Amino acid sequence: METKEKVAFKLFNEGVKYSLDAGDEFEKGKIEPAFELNKNAIDKFLETYKTDSTHQLVKSAL
Repeated sequence: METKEKVAFKLFNEGVKYSLDAGDEFEKGKIEPAFELNKNAIDKFLETYKTDSTHQLVKSAL
C-alpha cells in the first residue's frame, strides 16, 4: 500500500504536467485548451491537498 505522501507526490506531479502543458498551449495561442489543462492542474493540486495537506508545495501551486 502506498503512503499518503507517495500518492500526493504522484498527484502533484500530474498537476505540474497539466500546468506545463497549459503554458505550452497558451504560447501557441490555443487559449481554450490551455484553460482546460489549467483547470485539470488545479483539480490535481486540490486532490493533492486533500490527500496530504502537509505537502510542501501544493499551497504555493494553488
